[in-house]
Amino acid sequence: MKKTICVSIIVPVSSTQAEVQRCMSSLFGQTLEEIEIILIDHKTMNQNTTLYEEYCRYDPRVQVLYSEKDGLHELLNKGLKAATGETVLFIHSKDWIEKEMAEEMYYNTELNRVDLAVCEVTTDDSNLQTKTSRPSNWNSTFLGRKNIVNAILKFDKEKQLHHIWNKMYRRTLIEDNQLLLLNEEITGYYLFFNIAYLRKVTGITFTPNKYYHYHEQNELDSEPHYCERLYQQMQYYNIARKQLYYYYHMNTEEQLRVYASTYMRYIFNCLALLYKKDQAIPKKDKLNFFRRVLDNQEIKRQAEAIAISSFEARFLVGLYRWDNTELMYWLYLLFFKLKRYLYSQKVKEKNNDLW
Repeated sequence: MKKTICVSIIVPVSSTQAEVQRCMSSLFGQTLEEIEIILIDHKTMNQNTTLYEEYCRYDPRVQVLYSEKDGLHELLNKGLKAATGETVLFIHSKDWIEKEMAEEMYYNTELNRVDLAVCEVTTDDSNLQTKTSRPSNWNSTFLGRKNIVNAILKFDKEKQLHHIWNKMYRRTLIEDNQLLLLNEEITGYYLFFNIAYLRKVTGITFTPNKYYHYHEQNELDSEPHYCERLYQQMQYYNIARKQLYYYYHMNTEEQLRVYASTYMRYIFNCLALLYKKDQAIPKKDKLNFFRRVLDNQEIKRQAEAIAISSFEARFLVGLYRWDNTELMYWLYLLFFKLKRYLYSQKVKEKNNDLW
């Protein structure tokens, strides 16, 4: 009789060999035995072939796939199509997890009869020192449409909709609704996947246990790249989130304020992409982009809704009053240069402390 696979662990490889080895060690040590580990790498990246062969000999639960196409989303989607488990975990190859993660999250999913389980995350810096491990009172289960609303608000307040790595998904729900990860050129592409998934769930459970270790790289290098469709993506983001809030009838003052706050964070992240060092975007293109933003009354309304509590929103509201793209260009240039400088100083101080 074929053994039931409880959890498919999908590992897209996009890191160093040492990081892959650390990640895989944490997977081999899982207390839940009924798992499959799906490693997906780019076909052109064959320097890890010997290592993968060793993994397959060591543990028959490992299977290795290669993708013809570039992009992390391609690796994730290929892994999804190959998965056979009842549930799915996505683990980035630069990260690692606690030995109880698969078992405890699967147990919570089955015990509470939910379609999504979420755990807390510990963020470690490049020197493997714990950077953030915030205390949490997450220990709740939300069943039914009315209660899922509270879970969505919790997601938004904790910026959890933008991540897939600390979540366990129901595989058949993904498969039946043909959900896939979008191209990573789309800013917030995990978010679009989570929004689509949340419209299908019947319940969500949270645990305060910090099972997932997120290995933070240089944040200036790990930002998504600017692409020509950025403005359209901002519009798509707004539509997708509106559909989620509309689907769950989320229209109270507090709920709309959370929505506006999340939307402003997304807008601000998109604006930051225009000033990345490795993006040689002509000034005229930036001015055209800013003109479209200033002409967008929806963005203005959302900024005004939370201007009291958000510096970024107040800043943007002020620019709407001036209605000057040249001024907007230079102020954001100064703002992001200052932000980059402060971050570089922070990194220097951290390195000095280590020595």
